[in-house]
Amino acid sequence: MALRRTLALALMGLLGAALLAFPFATDMFAKTKGVDDLTGAFRDSFTGQALNATSSDMATVEAMSRQMQDEMLPSLPQALGMNPLQFQEFMTQNYPIASSGIAQLDTVVPRFQGLVTGLNQQADSFRQADSIPTSYLPALTVPFLFVLPGAVLTLLAIACLITRRHGLVKGASFAAVIIGLVFVIAPFALSVPAKARAVDEMTGSFSTTFSNTGAAQVQNDLILTR
Repeated sequence: MALRRTLALALMGLLGAALLAFPFATDMFAKTKGVDDLTGAFRDSFTGQALNATSSDMATVEAMSRQMQDEMLPSLPQALGMNPLQFQEFMTQNYPIASSGIAQLDTVVPRFQGLVTGLNQQADSFRQADSIPTSYLPALTVPFLFVLPGAVLTLLAIACLITRRHGLVKGASFAAVIIGLVFVIAPFALSVPAKARAVDEMTGSFSTTFSNTGAAQVQNDLILTR
């Protein structure tokens, strides 16, 4: 009986140590801080008002681009007494940046439209990601949900193995059961699986944009449209 109790306490200590080490081994503190930084930076952009304003602005940009290409630019050569080829050479020589930007409008504007569409499509996913672990706790608290129970289990196991006090062993067993139940029930009570899927969906949707190449492309597109 004593051997069985010792093995149970040793196992509890190992499980506690594993819980304690897991956030450090997986760099969870840095990752959850990154989640908080990301959601904090984009929170205002994902409000209903901001999304409506962004969609409206995008519609205006598309209309302006279309009107400029369909109406204004075709009429300018005649107004300036030039044929289309002369006008193109004139623009290239005198306004090279504007000429380059105009030539890329059919590529740049759809890219921006894709971003706006993505923002609208991922609004619900963002709100779920922003509520990890809850709507009122930051993601940075998640590592401590492993560290604190792990520390409790480890310390209790060590204390029980050293003192062998029956009351302490009984209390440690009860604590281990409660912590185990919390780890089983809490993820479902807090909708963690659904929130995790939302994070995967959102990061997958914007993975190209958030890459170094994608970010540089967006920056170049912004420069062209200014």
